[in-house]
Amino acid sequence: MKTAISPGSVKPKPARRPNALVSVCVLAVAAATALAGCADEKSAASPSGSTSAGSTDTIIRIAAETGPASLDTNTWQPFGAQIGYLYGGTLTLPGWGDAGGKMELAESITESDDRLTWTIKLKSGLKFSDGSALTANDVVATFERLQLGPMTWTVKFLQDSEAITATDELTTEVKLSRPHTDFVKQVAEPYALIFPAAGLAEGDSFFEHPVSAGRYLIESMDIANGRFEFAANPHYYAGEQQTKRIVITKVPEAATRLAQLKNGEIDFMDNIPGSLVSQLSADMRLDPAWWPGSFHGYLYNFTDPVIKDVNVRRAINLAVDREQFANLALGGPEFARPLYGIPWTVTGEPPNVQPYPRNLDKAKELLRGTPCENGCTVKLLNWTDNTWQRIASATTLQEQLKTIGINVEIIPVTSANSGEIAAKNDFGLTLAI
Repeated sequence: MKTAISPGSVKPKPARRPNALVSVCVLAVAAATALAGCADEKSAASPSGSTSAGSTDTIIRIAAETGPASLDTNTWQPFGAQIGYLYGGTLTLPGWGDAGGKMELAESITESDDRLTWTIKLKSGLKFSDGSALTANDVVATFERLQLGPMTWTVKFLQDSEAITATDELTTEVKLSRPHTDFVKQVAEPYALIFPAAGLAEGDSFFEHPVSAGRYLIESMDIANGRFEFAANPHYYAGEQQTKRIVITKVPEAATRLAQLKNGEIDFMDNIPGSLVSQLSADMRLDPAWWPGSFHGYLYNFTDPVIKDVNVRRAINLAVDREQFANLALGGPEFARPLYGIPWTVTGEPPNVQPYPRNLDKAKELLRGTPCENGCTVKLLNWTDNTWQRIASATTLQEQLKTIGINVEIIPVTSANSGEIAAKNDFGLTLAI
């Protein structure tokens, strides 16, 4: 029996948005796309390390669309989070609904009567992957470092924490200026991996080969080429992992990933575009990772000399084919659920409103008298170190806007240089999820 798994259905985080941007959702909401896999004569293990009855798996090989620019949790983009959940230790477990916020490294997390203090009690005997003890001082150091960095928007209680202190070896108190009801779920975020205080004191060099308290340790890592090898962490508090090793390699081209899957070089491929779904054979399985809300859309920069014209923006909205995005860029109709900006549930029900109608004739009419009347170019910032079909989405938009004479120049950026590029304010659109 050939099966497949997803190595962590983690909700991607939107890139930080420059102040010049105002959110205008012009695309379809959609589910995260699938991971496809096949495995000869073996059953696949889940990210927790558990396997099907009778399985003797010792290694899983995964081809990913991209890789993180760093394992520093203050600079992450989505695939860094997926890797983080493999080797990193969080206080509580991630998940949607009732599954989220269950205790992991924490023995208990309790809220005070006035709702302004949370007390975290660690399990006793915890160790990092290098064998050193994990204590409340490490929790404090982890939170204080995140509090001073740019990623506090991902772990929101840090924006309102007035004091984070270790009251004994296993206990941490977090005092807040206002209540955070979902505190136990916030500390399950992959940005809140618990690292040793001594390691964090080393600065950036620590993240060249970090240790943590998760199910796996990093055996080797090559950020430049996007290759990571993980071995089961012998110090993981919950015991031995049945899957002994996991190897993740960056393979940007989806067609190449699929070819590797078919010829047995890998066991799983991440992020398959809808255009390739028909090429999957009967011995492969697709696992979609649903998004419980949010949106997939483009943001206008209203200070751009082209985009600031309201009729250009209206024309773009009319030229966008949302169904085509769902089919070509977002995993196809089986996985993409175009809800056009309304809320949805994790079960992915169909939309309860009709898609915004495409009207190319009206779009061209609106462009008369604008900077785009005889053709124009709009620059699009597109994150290249970010998963979830950003490249396919950007090229789909590029082709659609050609039909009304707007050329989309795709400017590749990364989480490391996006702030510098955005500060120049020389762009009209950016993709955000």
